[in-house]
Amino acid sequence: MSLLVRIGLVVGLLLATKRGREWAAELARDASDVALSAFLRLTSTFGAELVDEGRDEQAAWREQRARDVRGRRSPGGSS
Repeated sequence: MSLLVRIGLVVGLLLATKRGREWAAELARDASDVALSAFLRLTSTFGAELVDEGRDEQAAWREQRARDVRGRRSPGGSS
């Protein structure tokens, strides 16, 4: 059996269940979020005009948002 047929069978079996479809949809949403975020960061000129103090403040806010997201995604976090 060729590799493509095997992959197709595994994907088909995965998508045959509701849980598998939900997992695939969540994976697609996460991938699109990452892709869009990377695109916006690459094409944005925001921050080019910031002074050192503003850059430090932006970095602190970014770290706080990352901690908040990790807290929401962790098993013990509120969701």
